Amino acid sequence: FMKTSPPSSNRVSDDLIKQVALKYNLSPALIKAIIKVESDFNPHAVSPSGAIGLMQLKPDTAREVGVKNPYSPYENLEGGVRYLKKLL
Repeated sequence: FMKTSPPSSNRVSDDLIKQVALKYNLSPALIKAIIKVESDFNPHAVSPSGAIGLMQLKPDTAREVGVKNPYSPYENLEGGVRYLKKLL
């Protein structure tokens, strides 16, 4: 279990991770682990291949799951978890 910073407009809270994970019937610990590996909890992370945000969504994937602002912690998390559920 990883401790994160207090929530702010640029951070994703443990409560939000839990809420979105449970909405899609996935483990909050799994979602936190993915966020840690993909972006180290940095909502402004951009990979060399152009993946963006907490869940490192590629622009096409973000559009596919309805994410308008991939830098928004909530939108990126919601879209990323929705996409993960689809893959599973």
